[in-house]
Amino acid sequence: MPFHFPVRLGLAALLSGATALPLHATQAEMPQPVAAIAQALSLNDVTWRSSPGGPTLIGRLPGGEVLEFELEGEDTPRLEEIEATTRDGAPLSGVAALLPAAILQHGLIDDDTMFHEIEFDDGKIEIDGVSGDGRRFEAEFATDGRLLEIEFN
Repeated sequence: MPFHFPVRLGLAALLSGATALPLHATQAEMPQPVAAIAQALSLNDVTWRSSPGGPTLIGRLPGGEVLEFELEGEDTPRLEEIEATTRDGAPLSGVAALLPAAILQHGLIDDDTMFHEIEFDDGKIEIDGVSGDGRRFEAEFATDGRLLEIEFN
């Protein structure tokens, strides 16, 4: 079962006020959940494509990092995965608007924490990244931000 927090709750508030986006998407109008993600993160160079499983959004964070967002479902897409497209990853703070505050306030997370992939699955949030002190980690959080498991590589 996909994780519903970012799209259903976090983005619902954004959708209520989102009418026009300052984006450079050249394709037809994006589905609202896709547009809301782009707006919430101030993405630039935004492109999206529709597919049978759900839309995919690609955009550049204000710091220059390119991210790919996979959503699941055609009628009401839900955020399923965020992936950084570079070897160095992207700052976790760049996607803070899509994560529960408790995750960002966890002792593991600081301004230098980078991520490679974030998965929203089975009521959990899994983050594969690099801590500020340079250690690779895989962490699993509950949707309320509680740390369930962490492994350093």
